[in-house]
Amino acid sequence: MNFYLVQANTITSAFNESFGIEKWVTAIILAIVTAVIIFGEIKMIAKASVVIVPIMAGAYVIVALIIIVVMNVTELLSVFVLIFESAFGLREAAGGALGAVMLQVIKRVYFQMKPDG
Repeated sequence: MNFYLVQANTITSAFNESFGIEKWVTAIILAIVTAVIIFGEIKMIAKASVVIVPIMAGAYVIVALIIIVVMNVTELLSVFVLIFESAFGLREAAGGALGAVMLQVIKRVYFQMKPDG
């Protein structure tokens, strides 16, 4: 039950910091919406989820694209360069080889210790 209080506090704080809406106003709106959904039985929860989840997913993608592409467009090329340099370097290949060797050693030790069944 404590997690719900933490989430409500986080929501009210976010709205206060982002939009200047008083915490108590957001808390009342949140309580009313939650009460309507909860007391509307499981069908109401399902209907609310069908509407809210796609909106949240779409908003998440749109905000992420705005932050990545619009607000940081000058850094985009350097980010891709960093990703490829970090993925295909000599140090990374050595790490992959070491991981493959460790995997083979663990498999051999495990199957040698495993009793025949």
